[in-house]
Amino acid sequence: HSGWKGWCTNHSRSRHNRISRMYPYLRHTIPSVRLAVVKALHTFTTVQDLPRNDWMFNTFFALIFQNLVLEERADIRDLSFATFSSAVHAAENMDGALDVMVRPSLEEWYEIVMTPIGSKFDDTLFVKGGKASSGHNVDKHIMAGDLSLVPMETMLATRIAGAKALASLLKYFREVR
Repeated sequence: HSGWKGWCTNHSRSRHNRISRMYPYLRHTIPSVRLAVVKALHTFTTVQDLPRNDWMFNTFFALIFQNLVLEERADIRDLSFATFSSAVHAAENMDGALDVMVRPSLEEWYEIVMTPIGSKFDDTLFVKGGKASSGHNVDKHIMAGDLSLVPMETMLATRIAGAKALASLLKYFREVR
């Protein structure tokens, strides 16, 4: 991890800018790009010496959660869940961080997960992470609940991934009361 030393000391503004530049590519049309971004974000959540209080904000959690409910590919969705879980674990060690970064979004996230399959998602519940300029909306069919283009199994898998993420948070919020 010698290459991380520079990233781990006194570069908070730069680190935040670099990480947030990846957000539009979470929903890129090319799956390998989406996978690479989630891999990078997962790495940032697991590197022990990397400070997180200067880049791991509510937008980060919201975008990773949204990736769980929008991603059609199981490998990217599974890595997104691992990223969400490791971020929650890291935030548990930051005093009050989950209360600030996650609690305000819980109602919206529950509403997203509880949207009936086949119904359109309320797009006002989603954080806009910026769009990669590809001209194509990779999420159009899943956002519309279009079962003619998105298999029922995929719709169920995305809802289950979101529900698992919420369940992991419920455990945390019950412990802090």
